[in-house]
Amino acid sequence: VHVTQGDRVDAGAPLFEVDPTPYEMALRQAEAGLDVGRAEVKQLEADVERARTLRRQKVVAEQDIERLTTNLAVARARLRQTEEAVALARHNLERTLVRAPFAGSVAARLADEGTTALVQPQTIVVVLQETAELEARASIAESQMGLVQVGDPALVRIEGVPEPVHT
Repeated sequence: VHVTQGDRVDAGAPLFEVDPTPYEMALRQAEAGLDVGRAEVKQLEADVERARTLRRQKVVAEQDIERLTTNLAVARARLRQTEEAVALARHNLERTLVRAPFAGSVAARLADEGTTALVQPQTIVVVLQETAELEARASIAESQMGLVQVGDPALVRIEGVPEPVHT
């Protein structure tokens, strides 16, 4: 956890990170699969080209070329799957570092370094409170519209704040 309660953070500032080790391993595994897939496609492309040359010489049956062409199409599809697995592994690794979605103040820090926890989507690690200017919207009955003018003062009640805010 990179922040403590009361810290002010800019948008994009690191808040906390999850141990990246298993995600780095998953990425390396996916990249290795990508290397295998590329090698398979390269080999099958060469095999198809050789078979077509031999077919022109009437040494290889058309059925063999069809089988190789199908195997090449399957290998290319597997390669696309592996490319997506690499993209997903990179995405997951990038998500191990959680950044502030907006500038604000750390209202609460609910986890410490080294805390082993079952992290689920609803697990709260840091509570970030926006400190920018707030806007209040109010509904006014049409019959009361004549009583309100632009610039009139108002009392705004905010949940969690004991006294109303004068505007």
